[in-house]
Amino acid sequence: MPGSSPPGAMIPLLASWISCLYMPAAWGLYNHRRNHPFMKYRHPRRMAVIAGCFGVCALTLPILVCTDASCLFYSLWFSLGMCAVVAYLLMQWAIVVTFQITELLAQPKLATAQTVFRTMQRRWFLHPRVQRTMFVGTIALILVPIYYPYSVDAKEFMMHTRGACFDEASWNFLLGELGIIGGVSCALAVQVSRVVDNFGLRAAFLSTAKVGVLCLLLQLVISIGSFNLHWTWLSDYYVLDTMASLPFHAFYYFNVVQPLRSILLPSLFRQRVMVLSCPFSQHRYHSTSHFHAFLLHPDGFRSFLEFCRMELRLELLLAWQTLTQFEAAPTTRAAEQVFQACFSPHCIYATAIGNQWRPHFQPLRQTWTQTTTFLPPTLFRTVTAALLQCMYDVQFPRFLQHPAGILAWHEFLDRKRAVEKLDQVLTIVDRQTSSFQMKLHRPLPFHGG
Repeated sequence: MPGSSPPGAMIPLLASWISCLYMPAAWGLYNHRRNHPFMKYRHPRRMAVIAGCFGVCALTLPILVCTDASCLFYSLWFSLGMCAVVAYLLMQWAIVVTFQITELLAQPKLATAQTVFRTMQRRWFLHPRVQRTMFVGTIALILVPIYYPYSVDAKEFMMHTRGACFDEASWNFLLGELGIIGGVSCALAVQVSRVVDNFGLRAAFLSTAKVGVLCLLLQLVISIGSFNLHWTWLSDYYVLDTMASLPFHAFYYFNVVQPLRSILLPSLFRQRVMVLSCPFSQHRYHSTSHFHAFLLHPDGFRSFLEFCRMELRLELLLAWQTLTQFEAAPTTRAAEQVFQACFSPHCIYATAIGNQWRPHFQPLRQTWTQTTTFLPPTLFRTVTAALLQCMYDVQFPRFLQHPAGILAWHEFLDRKRAVEKLDQVLTIVDRQTSSFQMKLHRPLPFHGG
């Protein structure tokens, strides 16, 4: 424990540590509920890893200060925190890119050739391998000034305590890195403010960024008061270390606690929606044929399109629409347009199903122009059915959990029941009319006189 401290100097640190004890329980409950419809589209696995890193940092910092740990443990603590920060920023960037692509697909008439090309080129960032490479490269650049001064003599790394870990050049480099991270966070916050989604990610990211910036400013003010203005009571009572837990609390509140509260304490309107949306497997009207009829209706397609737009996943629906439109006019030109839109390597409606079927249709492109101008309407029917089944399995259950989605689905069912009842009435009327006409044309009985 650091020496020459006034009585009660550790009380703020103890209070800070106690205030973080809820984090392991919240993290465990978040993992337990990660498959909930409200959670599983919020990148719960990646968010759980980030939350776990921040939780460890929040709980171990008071312990490191109280035990006067060596530079090695402080460096490991800082490295873990930076890994979590970079992963969180990369996740925000992925959401921004996905939203930009979705908006381009939702409003194709407003796009130009340059905007389409530029936006589609950003899709490479969504590949997990690219994100992992960027993560490793960024972390390597950030952590170089931490471990470089001790690359020659590792014993100093274990012997030095806080305050003697870094020289002036390393400190300046670290402060510059933190400034760059803060600038990137603010730039991403501006981009995230334009995102509209069903997950609540926009509100969580913006709130976390705002509180994070305020915490950094608070840390800057405390640092100036402690080191430049020589306010000794700030260092005597470890105010700087105590306030370091505030960003972790902000992250947990907006990204872990609030989603859990929405699940455990749903609003009255959401409770009514949950009553309407009975379990997916128990509804007798839940089938691919009914879902297909729902999409063929203009109102149903419009509502599902808006839902997929809010879910940031429009490619499946628009690819299915393109293939369905081909069946109405199966020409060679339309087939080539379908291939370019749904099956080419950098197509605008890129899906896993399209990538799977690309080797099958690639050799057929030459025969399309050599045989006839008209092709069989069933050319892409297998792919159309696969896309419909994928939407039914992945997106439709979530659609029934959304307030607007369940209302649109029940309106469709009401129309369907009304049409079925009308058909029954017309059938009864036709039978009665036919029976009455048969009686009119029946010859009168003859009774001989």
